[in-house]
Amino acid sequence: MKNDWKDHPIVIAAISSAATATFIITTVVPTLEKQNINKIKELEQDLALADKKYSSEIEKNNKESQEKDKKIQELKATEKSLKIAIEKLKMDDRYSKAKPFPKGLRDVIVFSEYKSIKTAYPNSTFNQNTIYQSVEIEDDTFSQIVYYPTNCGKTKIVKEIRYFFKTPVDDYEKKALENKLEVTKMPFPKKEEIDSSRAEKKEAVVETFNKIYGPGEKIEESGSNEYLYIINDHLGALATDFYLSIFSRYNQKDIAEVENCGSLADLISP
Repeated sequence: MKNDWKDHPIVIAAISSAATATFIITTVVPTLEKQNINKIKELEQDLALADKKYSSEIEKNNKESQEKDKKIQELKATEKSLKIAIEKLKMDDRYSKAKPFPKGLRDVIVFSEYKSIKTAYPNSTFNQNTIYQSVEIEDDTFSQIVYYPTNCGKTKIVKEIRYFFKTPVDDYEKKALENKLEVTKMPFPKKEEIDSSRAEKKEAVVETFNKIYGPGEKIEESGSNEYLYIINDHLGALATDFYLSIFSRYNQKDIAEVENCGSLADLISP
């Protein structure tokens, strides 16, 4: 009897392969897919948990950071208040109703002869014909004084004095001169430190002058606030972000017509 075609080796192999394929498709693949799906779900759950933990940590860190920033700002405010208080104490006995010039810096005042600068500061370079004279000084509040002259008949006198506020830059330059080899190791003061130092001194001057001469007139100039004071019939003062100015209230024509220039200086008690 002829062999059934179904018994042919090739046919048997084909049937066997088909059965295996059917088993893989119907049993193995769904099992693998289910395992993958379960694994994906597990990973997604892990991811969600990690995201939640991450968000929680970020929120915690932000809160801690905000608290730290708040504390830092409070400390900075306290430090600023203390610095201003110290500056005010330094200035309390430097000015009086009749003496708007800082105590210790009264050798040359408004209406003094311009050439008296040379006598008061013998180590400075003086030129009678300059449009201003600048001198460096040693002082807790000011680092430089600039004198502006005007003509009173044939005599040249001082019409305005600007006392420039001391900043960390002045200390840096001084230390740099003293330690030339170490200058590269010294960090240059930051702009914030410089501005803050000036602001503290200006605020102390303003509060002191407000107490002695009455509230100053606030003048907004190029984004900065300046305060103008009427000291008396002869003098005025201006507190700016950079300096304190004491100046003559007389115009140039009136001063030029004065016959006895010494009489102007007599109007002020240094």
